[in-house]
Amino acid sequence: MPHREYNVISVDDLIKHVESIRREWEPALPWFRGEASDDEYPLTPTLHRVQPGFHYDENWLLQTFRQEAPILNLPLLPETGRIDQWMFLARHVSLPTRLLDWTEGALIALNFALRGMDDNEPVPPVVWMLNPFKLIGLTPQDPPPLPNIYPLTWVEQTTSLITDSSIETVDFTDGQERRQMKVHGEIHDVALRRNIGLSNFRAAWSAGPYAYETAYPVPIRPAYVHPRMIAQLSCFTIYGTDHRSLVEMLEGHDCLIKFIIEMPKQETLAQLRTLGVTYVNLMPDADGLAKDILQRYPPAL
Repeated sequence: MPHREYNVISVDDLIKHVESIRREWEPALPWFRGEASDDEYPLTPTLHRVQPGFHYDENWLLQTFRQEAPILNLPLLPETGRIDQWMFLARHVSLPTRLLDWTEGALIALNFALRGMDDNEPVPPVVWMLNPFKLIGLTPQDPPPLPNIYPLTWVEQTTSLITDSSIETVDFTDGQERRQMKVHGEIHDVALRRNIGLSNFRAAWSAGPYAYETAYPVPIRPAYVHPRMIAQLSCFTIYGTDHRSLVEMLEGHDCLIKFIIEMPKQETLAQLRTLGVTYVNLMPDADGLAKDILQRYPPAL
């Protein structure tokens, strides 16, 4: 089954479709991503947007960024061991990573789609709408994933260990799906819920293969380590072993919607501005302010 597609001709038209699908997907809250055009790399992280014969050394990029960034006057510098925060920060300043940016705001995604659009480009921009809860469910887990819960990227795992002061010792072995605990001298299997989000982060920082890396990307809500992230209502999917476009991976799962934006760029950006979606709102820094001023520059001068 192909993805559902809608041609939208106005902001009101987009909102109407989004609201209808949001009610259909409840209790899931949808995520959105704006892309300039339907090019050869739709819904693909920058790390994997490479030509044949070339690839990025992911580990080298991340380690070098963490090594050299502390000298800069960054708004927030993560602790050295917080690999999830370092990766969020690296992605938000445009370093190629396996993270794919999303937002919880449909109009924010529309803004980015239009701003990346070439005025002479014959292919219209696109806004994608994702059901992240359905995406989580595509990764097999034992026990099954908790409903409507995103993995916390700083938590190693959630266990079903019995909380009991009479436990003498807890002895964890190296099993993949199950470990064991010793209670009053007897060995008992204990089910573990491996953190699939953290697993993909560890794979990114590993020099070689990582055993628990997932195939499907994992949707995660990040720790905000940059002012732009909270302004843009940022969220991410973190890729695993499958490097294909999310469009291809999710075909037939009915959790991805494509909106083809057939709106005049400048007129729609002006309308978004009146609705409070501006450069300086989404990029609360000097760069965003400069771009916002230029957009308001009186045309008669």
